[in-house]
Amino acid sequence: MNDLVIEQPKLSVAELNKPTERSLFDPQSVNSWNPQYIDTDLADQMNGFQLVSHNSEINLLLDLSSGVIGLALRLRQLTSCNNIDLIYQQVVEDIIAIELHLNQSALDSANIFAWRYILCCFVDELVMGTAWGADSVWAEHSLLTRFHGETWGGEKVFSIISRLQTEPEQFQQLLYFAFICLSLGLQGQFKVIENGAVLHQQFLETLYQSLADAQSEDQSQLTDAKSSVIKKKYRPASKIPLWSVYCLFVAILAAVYLSYVEALEQQTSILLSQLEQMFNS
Repeated sequence: MNDLVIEQPKLSVAELNKPTERSLFDPQSVNSWNPQYIDTDLADQMNGFQLVSHNSEINLLLDLSSGVIGLALRLRQLTSCNNIDLIYQQVVEDIIAIELHLNQSALDSANIFAWRYILCCFVDELVMGTAWGADSVWAEHSLLTRFHGETWGGEKVFSIISRLQTEPEQFQQLLYFAFICLSLGLQGQFKVIENGAVLHQQFLETLYQSLADAQSEDQSQLTDAKSSVIKKKYRPASKIPLWSVYCLFVAILAAVYLSYVEALEQQTSILLSQLEQMFNS
C-alpha cells in the first residue's frame, strides 16, 4: 500500500497572501507547470491547446487552486493510498482557506460558488476514478457532498460552465479555471454517455474558442485607438446669426471713426492755439 506524503504544510489565509511554490501555473501562461507536483506531461493532457493568461496577469483562481489540482493529479496515479483520510481532510481545509481568501478579493459570491463547484467535481472524479477510490472516505462523503450537499454534479457542472460561456469577457478567470479542469480530466456526464469522449472534446473546443475570442476582443480594444473616440460629427454648440456679425462690424467702424474725429479735433485745437499765439505776438 502506498502513502502519499504531503510535503507542503496546510494552506492558511496568511500563506495564501504571498507567492507559493505550490503553484502549478506560471502567471504568464496557464500552459506551464511545476514538475515538483505533477509527474505527467501537462502539455499532452491539454490536448494541444494553448492559452495565454489574460493580459499576463495572475489568474487568482488558478494560482490559489493549483496545489489542490496538483494533489488530485498525483492521487490519480497511485495504485493505493493508506492515508487518504488525512489527505481528504487537508483538501477540505485547503478549499476553506482558499475560499476565505477569495471572499476578500473582488470576486463575487456567484463566481466563488462556481469555482468551488467545479473544483469539487474535478477532485472527486479523479479520486473516484482510481481503483481504491470507491473504498475510501471519498465514496462516503465526497467534496461535492461536503460543500454543496450533492452526490452527483456531472450534468450541473457543465450547465454552470455553459452559462458562464454566454458572458466570456465577464467570467474569463473562471472559464480559464474550468478549461484547465476539463483538460486535466474532468468529464462529468460525458464519461457515462455514448460517444462521450467526442462530445467532451467538442465542448472543450467550444470553450477554448470562447476564451480565445474574448482575449482577442480585449487586446483589440487596448491597441485600437479609434475605439476610445466617440464617432460623432462636430457641430457648434450654437449658430451665430449673420446679422449680428454685420452689426458688430458696423459698431467697430463707428468706434474707430469717432476716435479718429476726436483725435483730429484735438490736433486742430492745438494748431489753432499755436497760430493765435503767433499772430498776437
